[in-house]
Amino acid sequence: MRVLLVDSETGWRGGQQQVLLLAQGLAKHPRFRGEAITVCRPGSHLADRLAAAGLMRAELEMSSPWSPRAICGLRRLARERSADMLHAHTSHAHNLSVLASIATSLHVVATRRVAFAPKGAWKYRRCARVVAISHAIAGLLHAACVAPDRIDVIPSGIDPARFTGADRTRGRQAFGIADDELAVVCIAALEGEKGIATLLASWNTLAPAYQRAHLILVGDGSLRGTLTAQAQSMPRVHFLGFRNDISDLLAAADIVTQPSLSEGLGTTVMDAMYAEKPVVASRAGGLPELIEDSVDGLLVSVGAAEPLAQALGRLLADDSLRVRLGTAAGATARRRFLASAMVDAYVDLYDRIMRGA
Repeated sequence: MRVLLVDSETGWRGGQQQVLLLAQGLAKHPRFRGEAITVCRPGSHLADRLAAAGLMRAELEMSSPWSPRAICGLRRLARERSADMLHAHTSHAHNLSVLASIATSLHVVATRRVAFAPKGAWKYRRCARVVAISHAIAGLLHAACVAPDRIDVIPSGIDPARFTGADRTRGRQAFGIADDELAVVCIAALEGEKGIATLLASWNTLAPAYQRAHLILVGDGSLRGTLTAQAQSMPRVHFLGFRNDISDLLAAADIVTQPSLSEGLGTTVMDAMYAEKPVVASRAGGLPELIEDSVDGLLVSVGAAEPLAQALGRLLADDSLRVRLGTAAGATARRRFLASAMVDAYVDLYDRIMRGA
């Protein structure tokens, strides 16, 4: 069996991390008999990381989901590599994979990672299976265009090896704060759906009561200028931009928050839980599928600044609560969130498709 994993993004977000983990897992999986080749954009972060890991890749320009050159290029790659399956991991890749598969025997699988209603029912009808990374996304797919018996729910996974050698001291140096101060960390793209404006509104009311607390924003995006301006008059807000040292930053965090307005699942939350950090997250999309409120984290209403401030305040004020929730979060992550389980599920899915089951 030969599978082409197709990702059309140039940047690095949670979806690209999952493609890399899947490629790594398939390369050494005892039940995957064949090859997995990742098709990615030239110069993309994913291409660089695949090369560094020594994994098979093919580079293809995919700037448009309707590009005849990209469609023909993907079809040619599939023919040259004797591929059986195209597994699309982004919306653009989904379009291209379906169009490249027309009049061929190629099976198409699409993984849906975003928690908003899908468009283009035609491209879902041509998929052998559609994978949702959460039950929340599965519900949206069913409501829009996909029969429930053609949807598989395969949650994202995390790689424990990422946390090997994580160093709190290095993370604190990156934050630029003292060891006895408290770090509230949000790791997210600076885009509207991540709810950073709501977080800053919460911080504006919260910060005066907690003089030892700092808000650390890790990530970049189109709203950086707007959010920087919003935070200009607020105390102890730090914009770190895009970082590659996430394990160190999580080791240095006291609290992690994910105030998303929309979220497919939330791999940052999964990472934070594995690192035994107490998490405050909104109830958006798949986030409630990760956290049991007041057991291994805290959940708050979507887009509501005051409840978010209250939940963060509870954790800032209570050392024992932070420890209790963080310890429980680590146990949950080790039980439910490992990448090996995600790879196992995809191998099973590929086998079922090839058998016509």
